[in-house]
Amino acid sequence: MLNRIHLAITMIVIGSIGSILHQNANKTMARKLRYIGAICSLVLLLQGCTAPDNSFARIDEAELTEVDTWDFSALYEDVRIIPLETTEQAMFADVVQTVSNKSMIFVRARYSDSSSDAGIWQFDANGKFLRQVGACGQGPGEYHSADAIVLRNDTLFTFDKYNRNIHLYDAASGRHLTSSQTDGFEPFIGLNTVLPIPGSSNFLISSNVMFDSPPNDNFDLAECNPMQNYFKVILPQKFTVTGYASYGFANPTLSPHNNNEALAILPLNDTIYSVEYKTGLVKPLVKLCVGSEAPEFKAGEKYEEAMQKIEDAKCVTNRIAKIYASKDYLILNQFCGSVVWDLRSRKGWYTLNGWKTPDTNTFPFSPVSIVESQIDNTFVCAYGADEFSGYTHYEGSTMIKMAHNSQPINPDGNNVLVIYKLK
Repeated sequence: MLNRIHLAITMIVIGSIGSILHQNANKTMARKLRYIGAICSLVLLLQGCTAPDNSFARIDEAELTEVDTWDFSALYEDVRIIPLETTEQAMFADVVQTVSNKSMIFVRARYSDSSSDAGIWQFDANGKFLRQVGACGQGPGEYHSADAIVLRNDTLFTFDKYNRNIHLYDAASGRHLTSSQTDGFEPFIGLNTVLPIPGSSNFLISSNVMFDSPPNDNFDLAECNPMQNYFKVILPQKFTVTGYASYGFANPTLSPHNNNEALAILPLNDTIYSVEYKTGLVKPLVKLCVGSEAPEFKAGEKYEEAMQKIEDAKCVTNRIAKIYASKDYLILNQFCGSVVWDLRSRKGWYTLNGWKTPDTNTFPFSPVSIVESQIDNTFVCAYGADEFSGYTHYEGSTMIKMAHNSQPINPDGNNVLVIYKLK
């Protein structure tokens, strides 16, 4: 970069001297300087064409440091452990998403192990149960299922893709405020992830791969405001779907990155893209190199054909299922393992998804258990009470001391949230 600046300055100086000499009738010297200037221009052009794009990183699986979930403790700046209170009104199965601030936590969770529908429960910052927000049903403020939640200022937005609308609740009291009045917001039928656009009332949304949907409903990324019936496709869907999409890695996923950009992974693509909130500009940021055996996919390729390519290449376990990001970290969840990537140092770690025998000096950071990421390098993981119970007897653990003042932690049924702040 500096060499290019120096060349540009040199060209300006040469041009100025040449003009002076030409005015003073020294045309021979002026001609020589023009030749030199032309050479400098050519060098500058070649540098511009061949200079590497340093903003586009490549994650090579062969170069990742393989660790188990315990070895991430060196990355922790702070850890908080929050057992969610269990009451008759707060009984649910797996936590699938949380949105939180300094005073409250909203949990989106399945009603039971056999249910795919989700509801919303509200807790204070210490895990004390406050209330259930909304309920399943068809009445005012009720939803078929809470498919995504967003906390914006003092308002909780709940997206219901079955009824294709959203409900707004007061974040402090849980009181229903209003609902979208559109006659079914059709693009919500394939809703996957939702992000609020900073400084705007609009949202950035991704849509699952759908089959038998009208062409206008098939998209990867879009900007929308269902309260105003505003919808704009940012990226149309890349694949023509001809069969049921049962693979998680076929769904585009969004994650907040900073106040200006989100990060996105698109179906059947191992490239992470940045999406500018203001302009909607999409550009590649990080490429996960899964090896030479990974198939290439073409725009408009049929979904079943793409699936067959993956099966033939025997690399289905390498595909990215979901991403989580912050300002400094990118976490990629794959089917057999997860990658933690430091965007600053471009150093990465790979871990298999699973739990191991507890180590009394550390506490696990399991990327596959992430349910929320924040731009300040905070990641929230949700663990079942049974999963967590193996760690309650290690009061002398470094992580337990940091997180809970050495007091035993005994969850009584509900999930336990572990909030990790990475360095």
